[in-house]
Amino acid sequence: MSERMERNLIIPSFATSSINRKPIDEELEIAFIYYMVEKEKKRSLIRKEQEIVSFIVKAYYGIWAYPVNNRWIFIDPINLHSFSLTAVELPPVDEFINQLKDAHNSRNLFNSLLIRHDKTFSQFRKKDYNVLGLIDKPLALAITSYINDFGVISALYPNSLMLPLHLDERKMLEVVYELNKVKRELENDIAKLEEATKVLDEETSFHMAQIDEEIVGINNEYRNQIEATAEIVNRSVEQLKMKKELEMKMVLSRFEERKELFNSQIGEYRKLSMYLKKDYETLKEMINSSKSSQKDKIYIDLWSRILKDISSRMEGIENEIEEIQSVIKALDDERGKEVSSIERAYKQLIESKMKSLNDMEIERELEVRKRREEAKDLSNKVMTLRRQILDMHKHARVSLEQIEQLPLQEFKGDETKFLCIPFYLVCYEDIKGRKRYKTYPPSLVQFPAHPPLKWMHGISPPLLRPYSGQIMSIFEVKFIEYLKADPIFEGEIYKMGKKLDLLTSFEAKKQIFNAIDSLIKQGWIPHRQASLLKRSLKAMSSS
Repeated sequence: MSERMERNLIIPSFATSSINRKPIDEELEIAFIYYMVEKEKKRSLIRKEQEIVSFIVKAYYGIWAYPVNNRWIFIDPINLHSFSLTAVELPPVDEFINQLKDAHNSRNLFNSLLIRHDKTFSQFRKKDYNVLGLIDKPLALAITSYINDFGVISALYPNSLMLPLHLDERKMLEVVYELNKVKRELENDIAKLEEATKVLDEETSFHMAQIDEEIVGINNEYRNQIEATAEIVNRSVEQLKMKKELEMKMVLSRFEERKELFNSQIGEYRKLSMYLKKDYETLKEMINSSKSSQKDKIYIDLWSRILKDISSRMEGIENEIEEIQSVIKALDDERGKEVSSIERAYKQLIESKMKSLNDMEIERELEVRKRREEAKDLSNKVMTLRRQILDMHKHARVSLEQIEQLPLQEFKGDETKFLCIPFYLVCYEDIKGRKRYKTYPPSLVQFPAHPPLKWMHGISPPLLRPYSGQIMSIFEVKFIEYLKADPIFEGEIYKMGKKLDLLTSFEAKKQIFNAIDSLIKQGWIPHRQASLLKRSLKAMSSS
């Protein structure tokens, strides 16, 4: 028991609700409780009391403060509280990892594996954890805040009721074990998901690298084929070009020869025409210079006929030249057509030779595109699956963080402490022996907003305001429900309460009596209510 006392952390029951919060001394807090107990007795319509106070006892609700990473988690030895956690239930991740490794040497198998597991990680199933006795974060935070606000006091109130009635540290260690077990399971789940992501990334990188290598191989293979084919094609094209040039020379030479022949004929005709023109000019001059004698007239007629004949022959020569020129023009047209025909024929031959190179380039591009599309499809499937795994990992991490965030209050040293939360337990009994329990958890004592009016008897703000709804729930909900649900426990509490009843102690009654005057002086309660309290206390003492 002495070892337990050394480990106790005791927090004060009540504190003022002013800005400078201070714990209330024991005399005042007992007087407050007595005031509240009397005020909350059940009464009839004519204000007649229907209950008596069976006992008032100062009690402590003990919880373990267990050290974790220089902070505490809080454990409820009575198991009125529990820590619940919903986490994701993993699919068979180990099987998935093994299948990934088995598909290392087969991209088709790897691809079919991705298709088969398309929904494996997207449909979350839930699993629930419940650690009985472990106090959840909201209540732990409320307790921590109370400790930080008001600190701890040095000693327990004498003759107080300590809960649990039977303390067993092994139960605390069982709670710690269960919590660590849940934590390990979540850590294992996270590790499995991280391993799955790692293996998926490694296998994806391997298969992507294979596709890249295949693309490089395709490019190299086709480059070699294209280079070899290009050498043959280029040689054939050069031969065709040489053949074309030779054929063109022959055609042009043939046409040039014929054209040259016709041009030489035109030259001869032009010479003849020039001579005829000279003769024509000479005769014409002779005619113009002749005398009009009978003899000359005969020559003039002859010369005129000769001129006419020369003129006719010159016209004939011009016609011959025109005909020859038209033949030359026809030859030029024919030559152009034949040259164009040769150009087209050789162009088609060259294009047919080059087509094999173009076809090989198109075939290479198709093969490369096929690999790239395969890589893109593979990447999309992997990214979808990876996002699903990471989403599941995120949920598992959030669940683990809920456990990691449980330790709150910082402390010095690494010892387990027993945190004592004070409260007052009151038992009312009616004339039929029916019992009603009432608790007063750690609260802030506040001044009334105004004195109660005579025509509004009893209507005023409550004197005690619970510090925290979470802490209040321990006593006014869970503890009272536990008393109702467990008759054996209720019997033990009733027996201990009667034994430790504050109202059976003369010293306690005297403390209350004196404290009532302090309540009046400090303005907590009006004189009329103080007089009623003293009267009921005297009546209890005389009885």
